[in-house]
Amino acid sequence: MKERYRLFLRRKSVYYAFDNTTKTFESLKTKDKAEAARLLMAMNEAGKQPAMNLGLARVYLKHSDPMVTQRTWQHVLDEITKLKSGPTQYRWQTAAKDKAFDLIRSRLLIETQAEHFLQVLKKGTVSTNAYLRKTHNFALDMNWLPASVIPRRQWPAIHFKEKRAITLAEHQQIIAAETNTERKNLYQLCWHLGASQGDIAALKGEDVDWTNNTVSFFRKKTGVPVLVHLGSEALNLLKDLPAEGPLFPYLSKVRAGDRATEFKQRCMQLKIAGVTRTFPLPDLDDVKVKGVRVLPGADNYSESSSQGQVSFDAPGSTLSVSVPIPAGGTTTNKGEFVAAPIPFLSPSIGFGIGLGAGYIYNPAFAGTNAPPWVTGLGGFYSDNGSWGAGAAHKMNWSEDRWRLTAALGYADLKYDFLGIGTGAGDAGQSPPLRQTAAGGLLKLLRGVGNHWYLGGSYDLGYVQTSIETSVLNIPPALAGVPLKLDTRLSAFGLHLQRDTRDSTFYPATGTLFNVDGNFFEPALGSDFRFQTYALAYNRYFSLATNHVLALRGYGRATGGNAPFFALASFGSGADLRGYTPGRYRDNLMFAVQAEYRWRFTERFGLVAFGGVGSVAPKIDEFDVLLPSAGAGLRYVLAKKNNVSLRFDAAWGRHDHTFYVGVGEAF
Repeated sequence: MKERYRLFLRRKSVYYAFDNTTKTFESLKTKDKAEAARLLMAMNEAGKQPAMNLGLARVYLKHSDPMVTQRTWQHVLDEITKLKSGPTQYRWQTAAKDKAFDLIRSRLLIETQAEHFLQVLKKGTVSTNAYLRKTHNFALDMNWLPASVIPRRQWPAIHFKEKRAITLAEHQQIIAAETNTERKNLYQLCWHLGASQGDIAALKGEDVDWTNNTVSFFRKKTGVPVLVHLGSEALNLLKDLPAEGPLFPYLSKVRAGDRATEFKQRCMQLKIAGVTRTFPLPDLDDVKVKGVRVLPGADNYSESSSQGQVSFDAPGSTLSVSVPIPAGGTTTNKGEFVAAPIPFLSPSIGFGIGLGAGYIYNPAFAGTNAPPWVTGLGGFYSDNGSWGAGAAHKMNWSEDRWRLTAALGYADLKYDFLGIGTGAGDAGQSPPLRQTAAGGLLKLLRGVGNHWYLGGSYDLGYVQTSIETSVLNIPPALAGVPLKLDTRLSAFGLHLQRDTRDSTFYPATGTLFNVDGNFFEPALGSDFRFQTYALAYNRYFSLATNHVLALRGYGRATGGNAPFFALASFGSGADLRGYTPGRYRDNLMFAVQAEYRWRFTERFGLVAFGGVGSVAPKIDEFDVLLPSAGAGLRYVLAKKNNVSLRFDAAWGRHDHTFYVGVGEAF
């Protein structure tokens, strides 16, 4: 068999291999005839048995690098990500999930050919090109690749999309249409300070120097220090934001990609196209300290090379980049106080008046990602002599890793007991009861990752119930029940929660999922042994600017020997409006509902809602459906946190009720 290559000595200097197939020469880079002969034999053998030669190459390479036969491109991506930190690490984690990388993810480095990379580039985007280059170069620098898969000059050029900043008219459009107060303030501050959403969302009250009217921070992307001299508009805006802790308690914990998606959705709703920046100035990436550089086209700037500083004129501020950044900030905490008288008309306890007051604030030590803390007091009195009072506190700290809820209350209620089951509720037999109750709740949750929380609670209550002896139409459910019952209830609870809402008080996107189990046991001091289980799921959709669709599903089950007032009660809370609380109660309950919310001005909104549910003693006995429908008016009491006073009118199977409360129904 004729060999493909033969030896050739050119001018008695260097030996060459002549390819009999292509009629070309290839230098063997040696003057030694014996060495040249060995190289020529290897070239001829390689052409005859390529598979065997790949195996031999693996054997040789394995002695210098034991991982060479196991190392894949996924391994390279993992190693790069480990070396990164902060936002850069997050960007690499996102890039590694690119579906285009699936074509080479499990492929060994030494078996990778240029065609494999070209397939990845064809399937991917500009980002794929950039990160594949970096991954390839990292593998080369680590000597994990014997040679380049694609030579440097042969990589396809990267063509970025055109970038442009938002215009004043577009900015005003978005601000006018935005109903979420926190997000509106974020967009306005981006405009006034000339910084990205990520930089502004991370600002804290301590970053503001009120003495010198400046705000200082480090650019997240580059670490460049920034000092901004505040104008009057920016100062007025900052005065309404917290003086300690994060200026934007919720948005500071939202992922950068989610904030960008929200902004893109608002642009699409207003038919604004092509905007890539929420601020009008050159990106701070294009400003360098100690050697100032400005993008072409940025003409409204002054330069001082001796101080290493550059300034731009902005609508509400002057932006400067300099070193060092002076310390600033204040120590006062600007919270938001909410108070409202709440008249009510209840079929259970009559006409009355309630008073609620709360303080919403953000302690600095809670972290930048923690929602606002809420401390509240309230009480009520009705014309039938019923009254009650209570206090509650809700706090989140350690970047929202921990969530604590505590409550105490006392009530003296006089109401009609309608029995148990839908039949009793329809019958309308209602002997009056007097019930006094005192108790408290302590609930602690811990974040376990990806918006999930897990924790426990403890409930303690004392309830005294008495029946009017003069009443003759006692329902069968009360036959044999003592005329006076003193009860002590004590329970340990387990709770699972997932919370992705964009706001605690007025969510427009995201979900809230809760699974709760409470176990009342004599070992804990309870007079009754029973269990309650509840499952709730809320979902929020931003249909258009100022329009939100809220959905809710709820189910509750009671097991064991539960007192009647611990059974699932239709009409309690938000499930469902339009029913006297307690008219329909039983072991099991479910309710589903939808509410459409329209904020037609900055302060006022309208809602329409409807739903259906039922109660039953067993899972296969939900024989009567209980419908609900209604409408309501909203007035925003607290603009900073978007807390509303709500007025709802609702109709049910036999009842119609009116509601006045603080906050959305769900």
